[in-house]
Amino acid sequence: MERKNEILRMRLDGMTYQQIGKTLGISRQRVQYLISPPPYIRKLVVDRANGRCEICGILVGRSGHIHHEGTTFEDYQDDDNLKLLCVSCHKRVHQALEMGMNYGDYESIWGINNRR
Repeated sequence: MERKNEILRMRLDGMTYQQIGKTLGISRQRVQYLISPPPYIRKLVVDRANGRCEICGILVGRSGHIHHEGTTFEDYQDDDNLKLLCVSCHKRVHQALEMGMNYGDYESIWGINNRR
């Protein structure tokens, strides 16, 4: 549990999965696995979104990406802060966040039609 908390702290400090993995001597995939929401939370997020990307509306089913909107240790895995996204929208969200935009600002920049 302590390692999971350490990884989560690094992630919230802005480190990428790859940077965390390199620091801890584990793979990027292992890092992602360790801080991913448990299966029952993932199912809840997928069901709540009806299997559709919460930005563009494309059907992604269970293979969609779970995006964490939480910015503190306490709310990172809160299901209210988790969104189901397609790969393209997830990449765009992270690009926008790296550019210092707030969640949602990217929609107008990339011409995404929000169909929540």
